[in-house]
Amino acid sequence: MPKKKPDPAVYLRHQKSIWAGNIKDHYPKVKSLTFELNHRDHDNRVKPSSRTFTRSLEDSAFFDFECPYDKESCFGGGHDLTQPISDMIENQNSECSGRILCQGDQRRHGAKHSCWCELTYKITVIYND
Repeated sequence: MPKKKPDPAVYLRHQKSIWAGNIKDHYPKVKSLTFELNHRDHDNRVKPSSRTFTRSLEDSAFFDFECPYDKESCFGGGHDLTQPISDMIENQNSECSGRILCQGDQRRHGAKHSCWCELTYKITVIYND
């Protein structure tokens, strides 16, 4: 049985996660970050989804979250929350929230257009004592 070729996009995403280092190296005053993420799309092809999770000091400081569309539908997509997180911590705020559109492209029926999958987020930070 032939081996399945690795997906270069998955490999690159994994490498970026490693290169990002961990949270404690970038944000030494931070104890943890809690994310509340809600995805929705404008043409109802993806069921709206929600998830909440916490990242601790040893976790990766890679905050570019994948688009929920499969990789066959959305190319180069994702929601990068690095800047809102950096701004929140720099200003010593305890939370930030907002909306961001996927930066990927969709190709359907030979046409290419922006993905427009929307991520609504709320991020809460706990600082060290």
